Amino acid sequence: MTRRFLDNIRADIATQLADNPTGDITAAIMQNLLLDMIDSTIQDEGAITGGSVLDIALTNAWQLLDIFDTNVGGDGDFITPSAGTGVIVTSDNAGFSYQINAQLSFVTDNNRDYEFSILQDGVEIGFLSSQTGTGAGDTQSIYLSTFVKSAPADAQYSIGARNNGTTGDLDVIASSITVIIVPTNNP
Repeated sequence: MTRRFLDNIRADIATQLADNPTGDITAAIMQNLLLDMIDSTIQDEGAITGGSVLDIALTNAWQLLDIFDTNVGGDGDFITPSAGTGVIVTSDNAGFSYQINAQLSFVTDNNRDYEFSILQDGVEIGFLSSQTGTGAGDTQSIYLSTFVKSAPADAQYSIGARNNGTTGDLDVIASSITVIIVPTNNP
């Protein structure tokens, strides 16, 4: 059936499943309502993952890390992973809530300073992670997480990075970003 806002389902229950003295509640009404409830309360997720990408030149402006090679999950209706573009696109319906998690393992030169964030439509959201290279060839890892209460339609989520006034390339060892749609009340 259809993923819907939970408040709308509550309203349908109140109106469509009121007292039934005239037999107006049919099997079809019950089936549709129950299927909408199931579709609206289960999580759906999509992810993109990637392996080694070397010599990523960063500037001091946020840039999308297009470093992914594998799509995982997604239903094409509410979450569409696109490893080829480095983004996960959400529903064309505004207002749904999403949990976004990202991981990145990388190597930098000693004392290189970088910042990482989850991007929504190219703009950083949530918490930043700032990392300074601990030594040439030393692997570092970051974990980013944010909750979006009411996303715009067709939002695009990605991992962003920028240098923090230093120059040098970033070598990514492994990366992933996951977007999970969660049951949502009306925005």
